[in-house]
Amino acid sequence: MIESMFKNSIHINNLRAGGCGAADFPINIMPVYREPLPNEYTWNTKPDMSEIKGRVVSVRADTGDVLGYHSKNYKITEHKPVIESIRSAVERASVDATNVREKITVANKGARMIYQLELPEHVIKTPDGDTATLSFLGVNSFDGSFPLLLSVGARQWACHNMQTFTDDALAVYKSRHTKGLDIEQGSRIISKGMEVLEKEAELWHYWAKQKVTSPRYLIAKMLGISLDEEGLITTRSVKYSYILDKYNNHYSQLMGKNYWALYNAITDWCTHAPSKGDKGNILLMRQKKVSKILEMFPKSIAA
Repeated sequence: MIESMFKNSIHINNLRAGGCGAADFPINIMPVYREPLPNEYTWNTKPDMSEIKGRVVSVRADTGDVLGYHSKNYKITEHKPVIESIRSAVERASVDATNVREKITVANKGARMIYQLELPEHVIKTPDGDTATLSFLGVNSFDGSFPLLLSVGARQWACHNMQTFTDDALAVYKSRHTKGLDIEQGSRIISKGMEVLEKEAELWHYWAKQKVTSPRYLIAKMLGISLDEEGLITTRSVKYSYILDKYNNHYSQLMGKNYWALYNAITDWCTHAPSKGDKGNILLMRQKKVSKILEMFPKSIAA
């Protein structure tokens, strides 16, 4: 028996042995047909249904459920390769995959999938004494509700906030379902993201030393919200109120009045704030917003 060249293979193979859960199903790609138009009928015959050129439909072979209608240029990607791309990236990486755990969630009869993988033993200390661990996200859909996405970030255990990297390009692969979609490229990008976690942690410690003197004005500026002469927002913003409340009444009291506390208030909103609609889509949109906000945070002198 040949021993694997990757030290994490034993842990990842344990996941593989469990399969891909509800995301594991066969699909058929079939042509799309339409009913005859009224002017295509004759007095004694009903014409056959006509194939719609350039259109296909993906159907679950096991249940017959329709997953989505597509143009022939749409690159249909099954959920299993998305899951395997993250598993493989972790398998090859110099991380501690002991006790690795994953969660696979599907919706809309299998048309949408969210995959989460966490490394609870790969720990890094945060400025407030908490610990953060690597966390991976894979998103895919057959119905075009969202693009394929692979990302790596860090999750703090005490508050369960999903930390967002300052450089989105180092940690996120996002592609529409076109011919340019490349899962292997996505896997390489999130592998690179694992390498920058240590550098991100250095930045967190730098932020802990940078004081926040006027959180009301700072948060409003970061969100693009105007304040009146009394320091009150001129338009109602649930997002602003949530972040300001979390900063003033929780994080600044625990961590001090600094950018590290503000960062945690913002990632708290991203991870935990109430929302309506598809949770996967909302999380992706919030992470994008947080990445934009972080562009306005102080940059470490050493960076």
